Amino acid sequence: MRFIAMTAVLLSACGADPTAANPSTPPSAALSPTATPTVAPSPKSTSEPSSPSASPTPSPPSSPRPTAVHFVDRNHGWLGLSDGLLGTSDGGQTWQRQIAGTSVGRIWAFDTNHAWALTAGQLLYRTEDGVRWEPTPQLDRLDITEVQFVTPEIGWSIQVQRLSSPAGQYRQVGLPFSSVDGGVSWRSIGDRSMTSVCFLDARNGWGADGKQIFKTTDAGRTWTEIADLAVADKGPWYPTIRCADATNARIQITEPYAALGHAPYLVFRTNDGGKTWLLEYRELYTLGQSTPWDIPQLGSYPSIVDTFRDGSTWVVTCTPPMDSQGFLVLSRAGSVTARGVVPFASCVNDASFVDAQHGWIVGPVYRPEGTESVVVRTRDGAGSWERVYPP
Repeated sequence: MRFIAMTAVLLSACGADPTAANPSTPPSAALSPTATPTVAPSPKSTSEPSSPSASPTPSPPSSPRPTAVHFVDRNHGWLGLSDGLLGTSDGGQTWQRQIAGTSVGRIWAFDTNHAWALTAGQLLYRTEDGVRWEPTPQLDRLDITEVQFVTPEIGWSIQVQRLSSPAGQYRQVGLPFSSVDGGVSWRSIGDRSMTSVCFLDARNGWGADGKQIFKTTDAGRTWTEIADLAVADKGPWYPTIRCADATNARIQITEPYAALGHAPYLVFRTNDGGKTWLLEYRELYTLGQSTPWDIPQLGSYPSIVDTFRDGSTWVVTCTPPMDSQGFLVLSRAGSVTARGVVPFASCVNDASFVDAQHGWIVGPVYRPEGTESVVVRTRDGAGSWERVYPP
């Protein structure tokens, strides 16, 4: 089961916003006006006219900026761009244009034929053959943060409503929706708010809202609270839950604040169906006084976290500025089974791994002339990387 759902609050300092502004380019040098010179007429030349000088070769147009990536196996995947979407069937060696004219910031998929892409304007596209895409009816102006399908037809989404307070602060309320026609239409479900969900089949799933964790056995129509995480900090907390099965799951909860290059997060896991939750990782700077001293840190900002089909969890850490970021694979029991290096100095924009060896990452490359977003691929568990976009 594979779906990407970033934390409910995206931290711009972490570089995780797939729809960030285009990299700035240096301004052109200003040309000072000069007087038009007076040219005296010259006598008619009897020599052969000289060949005209070659025109300057124009610079090739820059490639559209990559914004999101999602693969379903080692060969088949899609790349969101600032002006559309590309598809590949050879792991990213070559790309074919599939959507044009709109920025695509999020991608989810069930298999090589059925996938969903979200534009910056909150228009959801769907494909049933992996190539041709059609827009679905516009939703109710809510921001979609998660989409997951357990069959080509049956799926769920979380749509976020942002509420402000008189003090100028805001909070986010996640609302669960379900679809039984492949995302053509959605209906509100459930008896409460929900920020993140992870379904195992058409009826059974996990849910999370704030520090509370839930389960459902009726496709999300009702939810039963199974845990309230023991966290000293009052939040607000925004969770992202990932599940391997009915027994094993992980959750990362984050706060929408940052301080001196750090943002609060906690990662918990359960191996008993949610009866108990063990704190595995924490952010040290802002939460060091309220969490056990011996709990390690992944990065200074929340990580990208998702689950493989075998139940293990993959992680791409986020600590800017550094020479590189980290890649880890965690077993269901919590041991680190693989490590690697991600070649970006800042937090990456998006990542997609289909197993512990094969993954793709969108991230920023900083140069004196400006910032470029690129896509890199690993085929050896983050031991080495190759650039696959722009060409």
